Amino acid sequence: MKSLIVKILVMKKINLTWLIVMAILVLPSCILEDEDDEYTIVGGVATVTVWSPSKLNPTANEAMTIRALYFSEHAPVEELRFYAKVGAADRELIETVAITNHNTADSYERVFNYTVPAGTPATTFIVFTIEVETPKDLVTTRSTPSTGASAVRVI
Repeated sequence: MKSLIVKILVMKKINLTWLIVMAILVLPSCILEDEDDEYTIVGGVATVTVWSPSKLNPTANEAMTIRALYFSEHAPVEELRFYAKVGAADRELIETVAITNHNTADSYERVFNYTVPAGTPATTFIVFTIEVETPKDLVTTRSTPSTGASAVRVI
């Protein structure tokens, strides 16, 4: 009788092990069925790693620079656009740069020159924005802060 009970227990253990192995093999295929994605990848975008002005407290009519470091590892950069927004005024396009021969394995640096408009009142904030465009009109935008300690504020 004991040997019969042992055989039944061994068979149950083998059946349970077999059931677990089958579950491990079958369930992932049910969970990971190929379904149409609800999105389409349209292309790569660039990354702006550094966007920093040379001065946080310029005076009216003072020249300064804004340094950009950028890369795009999946699509070539085609164009850079540099904007400035002085106080409540509309954002103004300062410079457009066409990019050729962009290598997706490299990072690039670009320095933009800017002169604070004469007559800009003290305490006016200036927001600088860069747009980096890759194929299919995909644009990455990065701006300096509009307020706070790291914002550009005319003194």
